[in-house]
Amino acid sequence: GIENNRDKAVQILETGINTYPTIRDKFFGTYINILNGVDREKAKIVGEIEIKRRNLITKKSETDWNVIAGTYTSLRMAPQADSVTNLWVAQYPKGTMALNKAYTALFREKDLVKKEAALKNIEANFGFNEPNFKDHTNADNVYFMMSEAFAEANDQGKFMTMINKIVNKQTKAQAINSFAWDAAEKKRNVEFATGLSKQSLELLEQAKAEVNPAQKNAAQVIKGI
Repeated sequence: GIENNRDKAVQILETGINTYPTIRDKFFGTYINILNGVDREKAKIVGEIEIKRRNLITKKSETDWNVIAGTYTSLRMAPQADSVTNLWVAQYPKGTMALNKAYTALFREKDLVKKEAALKNIEANFGFNEPNFKDHTNADNVYFMMSEAFAEANDQGKFMTMINKIVNKQTKAQAINSFAWDAAEKKRNVEFATGLSKQSLELLEQAKAEVNPAQKNAAQVIKGI
């Protein structure tokens, strides 16, 4: 049953992270989360040991902070998790958690003027417009969200500005399709949306063409586009 599967998962993960230290960072969070559902007392002991070990590190990496915060969260210790998250952001103001918090605030903001101002702050603080910027996945998610906001406001110009900033062709096509479907339902901007739909199809074909036929599961990747 489910309990037996959990017990087996705990055993496998416990053996793995203790035998192969290189995978500890990646799988400790999963391990402690499942363990807490099987044996809460043991999870608390193991979790606290891990937290103490990482707190001894003078200059913690983002991974260290992630494991500490994640462990507190798994142990249902929300105040401690929040405190650690704040320390994490303070040490890495341009790191992954800082961006995550900025993204969440942007998502929750309903006033479009304030939302646009928050976007500009994110672009500046996290270097979205810098020549050597490489974190396009996170940037694309931000621009996708903003494209939806401008589409809802029926601001075609700013919508297209966001679309043109999205790098990933599939994400760009998805954003375009979201606008086109909404336009069709509301029967507005039909000509503009029709033109965009054609662009979306072209983007998807380009994305398929860029898949390396030699890569593993290439056929499945193409099928999923």
